[in-house]
Amino acid sequence: MVGTLPMNRLGYDTPPATLPELPRTARERGFLWSDAVFQAVLALQKQLTHPNAAVVAAAANSILGLEETRLRHGRDVAGSERVSTEQLEFEAEERDSRDREARQRAQRAAEPEIATEPSANEKALAAHSRETAEAFEKIGKPLPVRAELFVGKLLKIWGLEASAIPVGEFIGHYKKLGVPDPATPPGPLSVS
Repeated sequence: MVGTLPMNRLGYDTPPATLPELPRTARERGFLWSDAVFQAVLALQKQLTHPNAAVVAAAANSILGLEETRLRHGRDVAGSERVSTEQLEFEAEERDSRDREARQRAQRAAEPEIATEPSANEKALAAHSRETAEAFEKIGKPLPVRAELFVGKLLKIWGLEASAIPVGEFIGHYKKLGVPDPATPPGPLSVS
């Protein structure tokens, strides 16, 4: 009769149970641990409806012990989170803000830079400043201020734009027009 049964009732011929493969990463192990804890709590929860009072008491004590440990350590139950809706909204806004900034940086990087050509006035001012600095060097006298400031002040006194004086003719204008403002001392190239 034993030979006709589809399976061995004694269990000696069954292969030994194999352990499941362990997760490779810490995150996967954390998920496994959380799942196991929740399955244990669910098993204890089922025991709370058991007809035997001793089984119910043991299950309740186990759940309460887990809760006391969680409270003592100030942690969430494994695999759960206590996150408020406001926290989730804040984190979503932060992510959106970072994404928006990244898109703007990428867009700025992709846009070709518009090279601004110096205006004719700026080019003339630079040329007049070089000319003045060279003229003062040639006669061995230091400029009272930076060449650009000196030239700019003279142009303001004369009421001219830098581009109104041809390049290379600034010193000639200086000698011709001089410094009409008595508060401005004449420089070494003043008209004598």
